[in-house]
Amino acid sequence: MLDNWYKTNIADKNYDKYVSKEAGFCGDKQVDKNAHPSHNGDGYGTNDTSYASYGRLHSNITPKQTQTPTYSCNTNDLYTVTSSSKGNKALTYPVGLITSDEVVYAGGFGGANNKLYWLYTNINYFTMSPYDYSGENAAVFIVNANGYPGRDNVTAIVGVRPVVNLASDVTFLGSGTTTDPFRIGWY
Repeated sequence: MLDNWYKTNIADKNYDKYVSKEAGFCGDKQVDKNAHPSHNGDGYGTNDTSYASYGRLHSNITPKQTQTPTYSCNTNDLYTVTSSSKGNKALTYPVGLITSDEVVYAGGFGGANNKLYWLYTNINYFTMSPYDYSGENAAVFIVNANGYPGRDNVTAIVGVRPVVNLASDVTFLGSGTTTDPFRIGWY
C-alpha cells in the first residue's frame, strides 16, 4: 500500500528528488522484559513479549507520567532503500510509517486525548512501532482517533498515513504563521 502511494503521489510526479534516500524509518524490535509484568519473552515463538517502544511510554500497563521517546535506532531496525549507505536496505521506495516515539515528540501522550496537534485526524491509524505480543495477538502502536498513542492488533482494519523524510537541500516557503504556513519549495 505504501509503495503504491509513493509511486503514484511522489515518484510519478517527479517529487522523489525532494525525498531523502538515506534517512530511513525505525522499526524498533528491541525487547523490554521489564516493561510489563507478564510479558518477559525474547520476541520470538509464542512467548508473551513487550518491546522497547512500549517500555519507553508505559510502566506495567499504564502510561508513564514522564515518557522517554528516542530518535535512536539500531542498524538492523532502520528500514532504508537498497541504494542507501546505511540501514537494512529492505525498502523499494523511501516511505514508511511514523513511530510511537515520533508521535510523542509531536505532542501525543499515552492515555491523554489531544485534538490540537497535527497528528490528530479523528481516525485510528498504524505506526510502525511494535507494542507487544500476547497469546496469539501481535500488536503495534496506533495513533488513536482521539489523538493519543494507543494499541491495536496488526490484523485490525485501521488507516495508514505514509511518511517520507525530506532531503536536506529542500527549501521552504512561508513564515510558519497561520496565514503564511511553511510550504515545501516545490509547492
